[in-house]
Amino acid sequence: MSNADEEPLSSHTIALRKAFRDCSDGVKRLRNTCGHNNCISLFSENRRASSSSELIRHAHAAAGAHQEHRKQGIIDTLQRLDMDEERNSGSKVVDIVQVDQALINPYEFKQEYCMRNVPCIIRGLDVTDFAYVSSQWRSNDSYINTEWFRSHVGSDTLVPVRIIDPNNQNDDGLDGDGRAVECATVEMKLDAWIQYCRQLKDITSNSLHEVQASESLQSATTDYLKDWHLQFLFDKQHKDINKLTLQSPLYSLPLIFERDLLNNFLSRYTGGDYKFVYWGPLGSRTALHSDVLHSFSWSYNVVGRKHWKFYIPNDDTENGMRSFELIQEAGETVFVPSKWKHEVTNLVETLSINHNWITTRNIDYTYECLLTEISSIEEEIQKWGVVSDEDFEVRENMLRGCVGIDLSMLVLMALLEFTELLNFVSCEQGKVASCMVDEDSILDCLCGIFCLKNVLNDIILDNQEKTINVTTRLTATLNSKAMAIDIVDYLKWCLQLTIQ
Repeated sequence: MSNADEEPLSSHTIALRKAFRDCSDGVKRLRNTCGHNNCISLFSENRRASSSSELIRHAHAAAGAHQEHRKQGIIDTLQRLDMDEERNSGSKVVDIVQVDQALINPYEFKQEYCMRNVPCIIRGLDVTDFAYVSSQWRSNDSYINTEWFRSHVGSDTLVPVRIIDPNNQNDDGLDGDGRAVECATVEMKLDAWIQYCRQLKDITSNSLHEVQASESLQSATTDYLKDWHLQFLFDKQHKDINKLTLQSPLYSLPLIFERDLLNNFLSRYTGGDYKFVYWGPLGSRTALHSDVLHSFSWSYNVVGRKHWKFYIPNDDTENGMRSFELIQEAGETVFVPSKWKHEVTNLVETLSINHNWITTRNIDYTYECLLTEISSIEEEIQKWGVVSDEDFEVRENMLRGCVGIDLSMLVLMALLEFTELLNFVSCEQGKVASCMVDEDSILDCLCGIFCLKNVLNDIILDNQEKTINVTTRLTATLNSKAMAIDIVDYLKWCLQLTIQ
């Protein structure tokens, strides 16, 4: 037994080894089902439907034209903005695309908005997935029902409150490297936060004029309860009630936001999540930023109104990036695409639920984000010379400290999804073969496979060229060279199953 094997393993290594075992199980199922046959061809043969080849061609073409879809999404957004500005005499508040969740299925949503990477407002989720919080967190007069939080969460529960430095004069909220400026976070008892918000509400109601109220609040409030992991806390407090299901009792994940690789991986293996509650008084805001890991995000307004300002990416003009604005009402959900800079202001006291999420449709952007961070870390290491060239455990720790995940996590995350989707189309349970699954679900699965294939091919190529040293990084985080080699071999083998 080597010295490395004798050393106690870190919690992170133990978590990733669990993910490795699940990857191995997924590959074993594939081998039992497919052998060395092409999974995509096997799907076409087993389904025995004349449309199967057409489904494959359609999904393959969509994934292959991913970047073109994104470019077209920007073009369509600009054209819509031009028409709205002309119709509304130059107003920046536009009538953004509004989606009725009852009239669109998950595949259609992913192709129209996730694949094209454009924002929209979704209506109807307040009476389905968010029905409980919509009824319980709103009072009869449409304010926040603070008594629910006192009784169900606890008055003495500590909540994270962000305080923006009033001396920071950087209007765009970004530092010199384009990252969001860090805010001080203090822990405050929930009851104290409720009292604080009530005092600010009194300032508004006692002011005779709106301008006067705005001036009073400008100096009175920079505080914002945000990045509160309430669902995680609630699940933990109610684990005896909730132990038979992974779903929170507070709300369910809308189907159009399903297959969330990021939060599924974190909750299953490493702990934590990117699921938040935001509670802000009138005038509280989130400064200009784009979301972490180049992720998608969505924000459901339980109570209140938000003003959003979006900056259209890759559309720099002499006057800077073009932008548009929208108003989000209670009961509406805003979908935020990857890499779109935006800023948000609460027009009244507002309570919202927000998730960051990664799917097959934007995991290439997340990989791009990690590559950028890896390059920045290497520059810092070379500058200070404090990390040896062979220490990739420290490099992965630094990467995780910067953006929340490391490259090893992304590779395992992608491989787990890849094997699961491949097992689905290989008809392990016969559901696809017997045509029990609708065509949109099959298209969604196939498109996900081909999108992942493109990213995993890039990872394998970068590893062969030693651009990012995937095998070395996996060896460091798993504390096992054999496991790292197996992961890379699994990737190559699975990719062989999808060759057209």
